Amino acid sequence: GAWAPDIISGLVILNGEIVGEGDMIEFQDSDGNRVLGTVYRTKVFHTEILDPVKNHRIMLQNSRLRGMTIHNLSKFASARGLRESISFNVGYDVPASRIRKMIADAFRQLQESGNRSLEYQHEPELRATKAGDYAIQWTLYYYTKDVRNLLKTGQEVNLALIESAERAPISLATPVILHSQNSVTA
Repeated sequence: GAWAPDIISGLVILNGEIVGEGDMIEFQDSDGNRVLGTVYRTKVFHTEILDPVKNHRIMLQNSRLRGMTIHNLSKFASARGLRESISFNVGYDVPASRIRKMIADAFRQLQESGNRSLEYQHEPELRATKAGDYAIQWTLYYYTKDVRNLLKTGQEVNLALIESAERAPISLATPVILHSQNSVTA
C-alpha cells in the first residue's frame, strides 16, 4: 500500500512523457526554494534529478514529483526558445535611451565573444517593471534554447550587463537618498 502511489506515479511519468531523461525542470522544494535540475532517470519508485547549482543528486518519490508544479524548461512554449529574464535597478536620472544602448552593447559583446547560448535573431526585450522610491526596476528578457547551460548563460548575460554599465557609465546600485529632519526643541 505504501509503494503503490510511487509505482503508479512512476508509470504515469514514464508513459505520459511528463518529464523525460535529460529534461531541465524547475520546481520548489519542501522549504519553498526554487530548484533547477536535469532529470537523470526515472525508476519505478523515484526520479533522480541532477542539481547543477549544488552539484548533487536529488531523489524524489514519484508520487511527490507528480504532486508538484513542475516547469519543464526543455519543452518551449515558443519557437523562439526559453524566455529568461534578469532584473536590475537604475536611478531615475538615467534616461531609457541610455539603458537600451547599454543592453545593445552587452548583447553585441556576448555575440562577439562567441557565446552560442543566446538566440540573437530575437532582439532582447527591455521593460520597466517597477517604479520605486529611488530607482526604476528594469527587466531584460532574452531567449535561449541551450537549457543545459541555463545557469552559465544567465551568469554571462549578467556579467555582460555589468561590464556594459561600467562602460556607459550607468550605476546599477540602487541610489540611496537619506532624509534628515531637524527637530526643534522648545
